[in-house]
Amino acid sequence: MFNLLIHEIRSRWRAILGWGFGLILFGAVYISIFPGLFEQLKSLKDLSIYKLVGMQLGSIEGYMASVILVYVSILLCIYCIIASTSTLAGEEDNGTLELIVAMPLSRWQILTAKAIALSVVALFIMIIASIGNAFILAVIIINNPINVTPFGLFIALISSLPLAFGFIMIGFFLGAILPNRRLSATVMTIFFIASFFVENIAGMVKSLEPIKYFSLFNYYNTTKTIFTDGAQLSDTIILLGTDPQN
Repeated sequence: MFNLLIHEIRSRWRAILGWGFGLILFGAVYISIFPGLFEQLKSLKDLSIYKLVGMQLGSIEGYMASVILVYVSILLCIYCIIASTSTLAGEEDNGTLELIVAMPLSRWQILTAKAIALSVVALFIMIIASIGNAFILAVIIINNPINVTPFGLFIALISSLPLAFGFIMIGFFLGAILPNRRLSATVMTIFFIASFFVENIAGMVKSLEPIKYFSLFNYYNTTKTIFTDGAQLSDTIILLGTDPQN
């Protein structure tokens, strides 16, 4: 099992570097533009389209939370969806699943090794991205002081990992029960998009507020309070698959 775990991690080293540095580049663009464009963006804060996609433009801290945190985590989740839905269903399509099943390991060991490996890969990607974005913010705030520290941004980005882990587990589940990778990826993508917009729409329409609890994004704090309060333990537990109320 350990050898399979190490193999799965090593086979994804290109993804770790590519997605990690890609998320740094994404953050660099949006962190670097806010000093010059923030006042213009602030005038657009009441537009419904920005509220629909969860952008909070009333403060620099809100901008950092709703743009950097939200979209870096979304991009990480997209990788997790692609990787998790193709791990089992994709291997079956490629004809390699039979070779893996033939290994002297039980099926739960194979699935556990692959799930842990993908979670470790997501962790490495986010560590690279968090360090890079924190460094960029440290450079930017030399001439543009704000209330978000590089360390605060690092911790806030790392706190998105339980969200990614949640989508990994759902992706594995769909990849296991659905007949092929295309169908599992399609269903997972629909669920992902619906989960994102449900959380934002429920925040705009009070009568729809109860449905937000069905969205995984509801359990990841993307408001400016995350820089002062951090992630809520109860939300993290839910995203990791254990409801403390049960």
